[in-house]
Amino acid sequence: MEERFLREHPLCVECQREGKLTPTAVVDHITPHKGNYESFWYENNWQPLCKYHHDANTQRRPVASGMDKEDKKKLVNNLIICVFKLGEELLDKPVNTAREKEFLEALDKAIDIIKE
Repeated sequence: MEERFLREHPLCVECQREGKLTPTAVVDHITPHKGNYESFWYENNWQPLCKYHHDANTQRRPVASGMDKEDKKKLVNNLIICVFKLGEELLDKPVNTAREKEFLEALDKAIDIIKE
């Protein structure tokens, strides 16, 4: 699903606003999904970004700030589901270090939230 979206949106929207043409690297959530599985997969909330702009946006949005314990549990559960989906996807494809890195980052994020 994400791969199709990236094929259909090959350029970073933030770079285009700056007058640059940079290939898309990741699908970003315009409004953070905060662990809501349905919101996570809602394409109208997606935007194509390069790694630079995605990392910059992510740094400005703390994942678990202001979340109560129940919301954090939901976030962790949804991250675990996403990690498993990504893991299954990796099993069906040749080695791709970018996808492996994404998998490990999602896993690290889930672990960090569990520790809070």
